[in-house]
Amino acid sequence: MFFNKYRFSTVLATFLLCFSLSYSGNVNAARNNKEQFYVEDWCQEGSIEYHLNDGTRVDCLLPMFVVEADFADKWYEAIGQSLHYATQTGMMAAILLIVEEEKQYKYIVRALETIDYHDLSIAVFAYINTGEVHYKKKEVLNYSRKNKAKQIDL
Repeated sequence: MFFNKYRFSTVLATFLLCFSLSYSGNVNAARNNKEQFYVEDWCQEGSIEYHLNDGTRVDCLLPMFVVEADFADKWYEAIGQSLHYATQTGMMAAILLIVEEEKQYKYIVRALETIDYHDLSIAVFAYINTGEVHYKKKEVLNYSRKNKAKQIDL
């Protein structure tokens, strides 16, 4: 009897875990637009989906930057990917954070604080499309502690 209860609870726990993981993957599906929409709109002067030798793809390749674009709540993923692209190309890392709601501004702050705290050389751009505000200018919000005073306007 213990075995049957144990086996049932293990199966139930596994099912609930799988269900919650698959559901949590769909939570972010309620976006106003797909990431590709923002990349194509923002990266008109660059190369979109630029293929690297290791099989990865840069969202936007600009003359100075390799840019990883992502929704603002996935800022931490963007940081890691941009650093990888910079390593592969020898170019400067950059992230484009997409904001669709005002409450998502906090993610830009988190990214900037993390980049500054760890003294990372990552340029941060923002594409803000909240309905009230539409901002997509290519102006760096912050470019590491070493270059804090430097504003790069492409």
